[in-house]
Amino acid sequence: MIRLLENHQLGYVTHAFVSCKSDELELLPNEVIVFSKENTGGWTYGFYMGRTGWLPLSYVQNIDENFLSKKSSTTYLNRSSPDSYDYSIQSLTRNEKDFIKDFKQKFGTICTDFTSKTLCSKIDSSLILMLCERFIRIYENFTGLLEKEAKFHKNLT
Repeated sequence: MIRLLENHQLGYVTHAFVSCKSDELELLPNEVIVFSKENTGGWTYGFYMGRTGWLPLSYVQNIDENFLSKKSSTTYLNRSSPDSYDYSIQSLTRNEKDFIKDFKQKFGTICTDFTSKTLCSKIDSSLILMLCERFIRIYENFTGLLEKEAKFHKNLT
C-alpha cells in the first residue's frame, strides 16, 4: 500500500501544464504525482520525479488509495502460480529496460542527425528532446514500479 503524509494525496495530471515561473511544476497528462491537500487559491504544491513546485489544482485528479490497494490485492489473489507471475514480471521488467536502452541509443542518433543537418530549429529539437526525456522517465518509473510489485508479491508467498 502506498503511504503518504497526512496532508498529501496521490493523483494524476489531467491536462498538460507548462510552467511560467521557476517555482511551478511542469507536467504532462497522466503523470502520477503526490500533491498537497491544501488548496491555496486554486493552486497546490506537487512532487514528481524528484521535482517540486506549484500547479493548478484543477489539473490534478485524486487517486483513491483504498481503490489502489484493493485492486492490487485482488490481482495477487487471482494469480494461479506465484512462480509464473514472478517470472513474467521479471521478464517484462527486462524487456522494458531493454526498450529504454534501445530508445535512448536510437533517439541520440536521431537528435544528432536533426541538429547537424538543421532539419528543425533549436526550439523544435529541444522540445522533442524534452518530450522524449519525459517519455524515458515515465518508462523508467514504470519499470521501477514493476520491480517493486514483483518484490511485494514475492513477500506475500
